[in-house]
Amino acid sequence: MSTLAADHRRNDTMTPDALFPGHDGLRPDAVDSLAGRTLELHFTGRAPLTCSFGEQQVDWSASPEPNVAFPVGTATYEAILTGGGLLAASVLHPESESSSLYVFDFVRDRVLVVQTRILAGTAGVAEKTVILEAGIGGPLTAPFEPTEELVGKRLYWQYSDTHRFEHLYVEPQLYVWHGIEGPEKGMGGAEPSMTRKIDDSLYLFTWSDQSTAFNGAIVIDLTDTPNSAGRIVQWDPARQALRALVVGAVGQVLNTTTYPA
Repeated sequence: MSTLAADHRRNDTMTPDALFPGHDGLRPDAVDSLAGRTLELHFTGRAPLTCSFGEQQVDWSASPEPNVAFPVGTATYEAILTGGGLLAASVLHPESESSSLYVFDFVRDRVLVVQTRILAGTAGVAEKTVILEAGIGGPLTAPFEPTEELVGKRLYWQYSDTHRFEHLYVEPQLYVWHGIEGPEKGMGGAEPSMTRKIDDSLYLFTWSDQSTAFNGAIVIDLTDTPNSAGRIVQWDPARQALRALVVGAVGQVLNTTTYPA
């Protein structure tokens, strides 16, 4: 009978404490650009959402009726700058066991929201992630379209000296990852993903993990030297809480495959 070696553990046995240390070595510095701002976000078919940002806390409300995707509440947040000069906010709402990444495009008065919720069931917990978009201060006029532009690209990503990965984007909603250095060295998998185009060579990429309650949401910038920034979030069964981490990476396009028609 064979056994798995210590460096070939199943991903669902890895806790955030085992995976995350060192993963944020190249993360962007926090910025205070949102502090003191109140933004009204207009979602299609949903009530507008008013978000008021303090230094580390955001409060929101919906009017004239509740916005079911955003129950009235308060959460902590951390703002960073991403590729394309965009401002992003990683929001953690432990009471509702949810985490979101807001990507603000103030040039076109619009925002992308990657919202992850933890769902508890008899077999354990799972995550559910959706992408929402809204206009800032008025209706959305320039939607963030789904895109296949990453398909066929193979990228090397370095999150720190101790965390390096290879990513292959094989389908519009599927990518393959391989751990080169770090706790996931020698591990890999094919995971569901979603991609939205923000601008030329600038994308919102989000993925889930089929073996654990996890989601990653990053802005990928391929305009010059590839880089990414965003947040990863995972359920921690030891602490019975959602854990979020702001991350950043530098990369290299290893090759691009053009498939025959």
